[in-house]
Amino acid sequence: MAIVERAGLFFELFPRKYEEKEDDPFIFSTLALSVESRGSFHFYGALLMKSEYEYLISQIALMLDGELNKFILNPVEPIFRMTIEREEVILYRFMLRFQTGKPRELIFYMNDCEINRFKEELKVEMTQILPPPFLP
Repeated sequence: MAIVERAGLFFELFPRKYEEKEDDPFIFSTLALSVESRGSFHFYGALLMKSEYEYLISQIALMLDGELNKFILNPVEPIFRMTIEREEVILYRFMLRFQTGKPRELIFYMNDCEINRFKEELKVEMTQILPPPFLP
């Protein structure tokens, strides 16, 4: 699981199982976020497509290489929108805007070690996604 956990922050993005056999399938995933007392969000379902996970990983890699300062992930399934922006050389600002139920926005920060570990864990998880369920 790609997790960042420290005092006042828990962020998890866990690609779990392909929804169907397609070239670019949705992946059932867990997205959990808790930021101090400002709120929390937990979702399990068809969250992102395979290409959206690949895009997220590649954009984080570009940020870590210093080639990109900001990017926005607007998934096909409009459950949330993620913006990651370099604030300083080693500090990254995450903003997740949730669009289910009452719209809300949670902001948190990661340093370069945390975001790199998150990216690497996510890359590993992408190689271990379960196949879709068998449907007759």
